[in-house]
Amino acid sequence: MTHLKYVILLIAALMIFGCVSETPAQPQGTSQVQQNCRIVQETVPVVVEECGDISYTEQVCERRNLLFETVETAPIHICALSSEICGGAPLSSCASCRNAMTRCSMYIKNTNSKTGQWTVGANFSIRNAVFAREPVTKTIAPNETILFDFQQFYDPGEPINSASCKIFIISPAILDDCREITRTKLDCVNVTKMATVEKEVCD
Repeated sequence: MTHLKYVILLIAALMIFGCVSETPAQPQGTSQVQQNCRIVQETVPVVVEECGDISYTEQVCERRNLLFETVETAPIHICALSSEICGGAPLSSCASCRNAMTRCSMYIKNTNSKTGQWTVGANFSIRNAVFAREPVTKTIAPNETILFDFQQFYDPGEPINSASCKIFIISPAILDDCREITRTKLDCVNVTKMATVEKEVCD
């Protein structure tokens, strides 16, 4: 009978405590606050590269020879001593001449619209001897004609021999021909502009 009382009391206790429920504990470190988010527009500075064609002037130069015309005269051979019987006469007609002179010349005409300088030289040769004359430089204006003249005195020997002459241009006139030309090129620069962007903001 005593054991029956204990069984009845136990069943009653289970019925009482089984109907009572505990509220679950809130986990530590968590929040139940709900955020309110929205999309907003904002103006910000941005750097962009802008490119375009630009014009500029450039000087272009080229070196070129000036155009010209030349005329060589026939060499002149004379007996140079006036004290001789045939002084000043053609060498070929003066067998007794002991001092001869040979002269050779060249005309140069500048056919350009620009002034230029020409340098001319000459060589004389008689038997085994060669005589190089000092070069001559002259300035020639447009459409002007200038004479380059060279002379050489020598002993014609026996029998007489006249010197041969070679006349030549050492350096023709050179012109720096410059002109202005217009070119284009692509030019790029960095430009700061304001741009509208969207971003999410949450309260």
